[in-house]
Amino acid sequence: MENIREMLKKVAAGELSVDNAVLELKKEPFTAAGYDDLGFAKLDTHRKLRQGAAEVIYGAGKTPEQITGIVEAMKKRKQETILITRVDEEKSRETEHLLAELYPTGSGYQYFKEARLQSAEASRKKTALGRSWWRPAEPVISRSRRRRHSRRRLWGIRWNVFMMWASQDFIA
Repeated sequence: MENIREMLKKVAAGELSVDNAVLELKKEPFTAAGYDDLGFAKLDTHRKLRQGAAEVIYGAGKTPEQITGIVEAMKKRKQETILITRVDEEKSRETEHLLAELYPTGSGYQYFKEARLQSAEASRKKTALGRSWWRPAEPVISRSRRRRHSRRRLWGIRWNVFMMWASQDFIA
């Protein structure tokens, strides 16, 4: 089915059963309308509709040229934030250079060394405070480490208090 509205009208008119409509919707991601075939990769353009989050590029098995091609295809599809995972520093520099040639006004490219993560954004949205809504991965990682440490510390304190309480019962 080319258009979901047409399909829903057919269901409402009784021309198409609900089960067949559901089957057509399930098949949509695997048809030509559901992905872009770039030759070296098939870009799942229907994923954001199905999962709520768009496609992420796995960068470990790809060249910088392939990553740049995928980023270009995703930006043509109006994807705002593009994540590229498992990227080393050298590949990141090459990708940044290729994206700078492709988008002279700026690609919104960032590389996070600790996380081995890249992001390319179509436009940086600002919050009410004037900051970008995108938080770098590195502070997020350190925040989670702090939370984990504080939980361990809290459980340690609780255990010590319990042991003190338990020993008082046995002493008396």
